[in-house]
Amino acid sequence: MPTEIMHKEFDLRLLQTDDGVIVQQHGREYLARRWQLTATVKGIIKTAIDNNFNCLWVDGHPLNASAHYMCFSRSHEKPWEFLIGGEARPPQVKCITINKKLRLPLSEISDDLIWQNFGGKHLFIEPDLNRLKWLIRLLKRIPRETLVTSNNRQSLGKHEQKMIGFQFEKHLEDFIFEQLLSNGHRPIRQPKAFAPNRLIEQASIPDIILEHENEVYIVELKPNAIDIADLHQLNRYASNNAIKSKYGHKSIKPVLLAGFFHEEIIEEAAKFEKDFELVSYDYTGGNVVFYNVRGDRSFYNLLLTVNSR
Repeated sequence: MPTEIMHKEFDLRLLQTDDGVIVQQHGREYLARRWQLTATVKGIIKTAIDNNFNCLWVDGHPLNASAHYMCFSRSHEKPWEFLIGGEARPPQVKCITINKKLRLPLSEISDDLIWQNFGGKHLFIEPDLNRLKWLIRLLKRIPRETLVTSNNRQSLGKHEQKMIGFQFEKHLEDFIFEQLLSNGHRPIRQPKAFAPNRLIEQASIPDIILEHENEVYIVELKPNAIDIADLHQLNRYASNNAIKSKYGHKSIKPVLLAGFFHEEIIEEAAKFEKDFELVSYDYTGGNVVFYNVRGDRSFYNLLLTVNSR
């Protein structure tokens, strides 16, 4: 008896055949070539549908009666949002692919994402349901209507920048780098890529690395409030074997400097094995004031000018 999945509330039917999975929904039908309704695929489908990513085709995708993928979206209007495609090696699921149109809005939320450097330049994540649920939580923070225009972001005017502070992460990075230099330190900005511990991870490239006496500060900068994913990104950097090998004789100190830390983020940081130092700042009328949020204040003290210590 063929394997079948039905969701009448979404007018959705998936039927497994020898050639793949037939997807039928709202008057459209296509064959997802080579795919099978394995336990892993069923888990991905259920997770998507449970989170309202219940549209398995969008305008123009697929174009023909068959495709190498099954895509998921919150609407039948393009673009699709994530899919399992040929790069996942069907019927196995080696990865889940997220549309490159989401690259800019996702990058503003989290850096703990691995972008393809080949083909369509899409994003891929491990086929783990908890990882997919985490990704979906990020996607839900991006309104569907912003996706089409997500690559047309306009810069703020000078007056707006003065009122809100650092417009982009690069502006914050410029300021912190210059602040450390002016205090007599020798930070390294955007160092070479350190090879990842696992092949599926992207290379580790901290925003700033600073050696000071017997310590090496691995610094990540976020101009706004941070997400738990930012903690995991910094932990991945601080646990990177190539970084630890390069600075093996010194203590690795992870630092996250951000505009704001919610209480649950501070509590989560305490759960990591490494001692995270969290530093926040206020930007008012061009003046930046730093605040120690968590940790031993060692990097915080390096940021302060001599007269303010």
